[in-house]
Amino acid sequence: PRDTARVALRELICGVLLGLLLGVIAFGFGFVASKQRLDIAVVIGFTIFAIVVWSNLIGCLIPLLAQRLKLDPALV
Repeated sequence: PRDTARVALRELICGVLLGLLLGVIAFGFGFVASKQRLDIAVVIGFTIFAIVVWSNLIGCLIPLLAQRLKLDPALV
């Protein structure tokens, strides 16, 4: 629990890197699939990026919260 900030920062960095990679790939697919409409491709790429970063942070913080509540983090 005292390393929560350090763990969250590491997960945030991993989430941003993974989100950038997947966002760029989704941007490319969106650009091709939408018949080269840049606005739709940007929305698709940014949405994938945001979802990956958010889920990565939530995925690392829920077990830490469970541990603080004296629950088994493996069950969460």
